[in-house]
Amino acid sequence: MHQPQSPIPGEFLWGVSTSAYQSEGGYNGPGQPRTNWARAEEKRRVAPCGNASEFWTRYDEDFQRVRGLGLNAFRMGIEWSRIQPCFKEGKAPPPPFDMKALEHYARMLAACMDQGLEPVLTLHHFTHPAWLGTDPWLDPETPAHFERYVAKSVEYINDSLVAAGHHPVRVIITINEPNMLVFNSYMGMQFPCKAQPGLQSITGALNRLIQGHVRVYNYLHDLYALRGWDAPAVTFNNYCSDLYWLDKFLLDIVSAAERGIARSDIEDYICRCRKRFDEGFLAAEIPLRKDFPSLVGVLIKRMSNALGGSGSARRDSSRRWMRSMGLPAEGCWISSGWITTIRLRHISSGCRSGGTMRARAAHSMTGS
Repeated sequence: MHQPQSPIPGEFLWGVSTSAYQSEGGYNGPGQPRTNWARAEEKRRVAPCGNASEFWTRYDEDFQRVRGLGLNAFRMGIEWSRIQPCFKEGKAPPPPFDMKALEHYARMLAACMDQGLEPVLTLHHFTHPAWLGTDPWLDPETPAHFERYVAKSVEYINDSLVAAGHHPVRVIITINEPNMLVFNSYMGMQFPCKAQPGLQSITGALNRLIQGHVRVYNYLHDLYALRGWDAPAVTFNNYCSDLYWLDKFLLDIVSAAERGIARSDIEDYICRCRKRFDEGFLAAEIPLRKDFPSLVGVLIKRMSNALGGSGSARRDSSRRWMRSMGLPAEGCWISSGWITTIRLRHISSGCRSGGTMRARAAHSMTGS
């Protein structure tokens, strides 16, 4: 299998990580950009953003401290809610971009590079602007909105960096922990949401998140090629889990086309990947507690593996079981053709080359 070359040959990145909303300050207050967490802050379900750690204004101090620790990388984000802001609650048409915010982010990234730190840029980190509504990743229009936000932001920031004598951003994370974003919204209910929790919301949101990632991955590689910049490393990062369907599954899906997997073989391919993942976990001999929660976890894993599919041979029986449980047997679950009929269309058909689309699947930074 072809592995993408690192944009920073031979260099191991060792650094720190921040989230824009969690560190910058300046959200959800009077006259400030509103995120999807604004109402939760107002109802005191979470701490108000306030000034946070003042990273928006004191970023250079932080970069200096990180460099003083001997580190060479700094993961930071740009915040969609600040770049395309709204100042009142409720779903609305996309507002104008705030070019002053983009100018400020370009200065932050230039200051990061001036300190000898490689920026690792996150484009979406759990939060979104309030104008998208409470459940944007259940809306089929959101992946296109996400791509437009990224296109405007990354092109402007990179042009500013190049004009200042720096290289474009070389390492980009499209979406931070999409598995936890969905799980905490539609299973754990810790994140703001209004849609009915459960499998249909989970798979629907994952669908749109994967679409958003692939659209942005394709756009960024096309942009960099068009502008003559070295190809970037683009990925999403999952929250680590020993449950295949909640972690490695997403990486395997977006890598399917690159690995030469035919649409008709996707279920058997995922079955092989899941088996290899579970065998690797057992071979690692990680010492686990033998208590009640761990037994529940083992049961959940076994049920998930059975429902997730054991290849095409199990597909029809899985569909019958889902119907008997009142679950949608089409367009929802992996073994019922959810990936083969919907997802792969956005991965293996199309991408831009001039005015046409060129096939490209996303690369995993884990080398998977």
